[in-house]
Amino acid sequence: MIKATKKQIQAMKNLYQKSDVESLEKMIQLHWKKIEEIVENDGDSADLANNVVMIFHLVFNERMHMLATFDAKAYERAVNDVQDKEITQKDFSKLVFKNLDSAKQNFAFGQTFYNMDRLVSNTMRDIRIFMRKYPKYEEAIRTAWQSEH
Repeated sequence: MIKATKKQIQAMKNLYQKSDVESLEKMIQLHWKKIEEIVENDGDSADLANNVVMIFHLVFNERMHMLATFDAKAYERAVNDVQDKEITQKDFSKLVFKNLDSAKQNFAFGQTFYNMDRLVSNTMRDIRIFMRKYPKYEEAIRTAWQSEH
């Protein structure tokens, strides 16, 4: 079982204010609105792709912020664990967030943290659903993603 110090738990409780959650939610909603307009009007797939990638960056950055606050060395340990091994990006991400996910199950970080975590998780799920629903945009999204990484 994962252990946490009182300092780590308190840091997680203090990580977000209600306004932080509301602000991120508004930004995500604005991007989804742009995406919906592009889909409805059969608009520019590159613009759509950039919006999808931006949403992903927003939520992934929040997840990394949560992880770094709880366990600043978790990312570094995950990188060291997989060096010189063939591992997929998906498996690497699972490894990186394993401690955070375990901590969320074992400790109470407060309602605001929970709301942000749900927003991030639900948004990632929404991106996966969008990708399955509109496969014709997949290539544009991959191109946008690869141009940034």
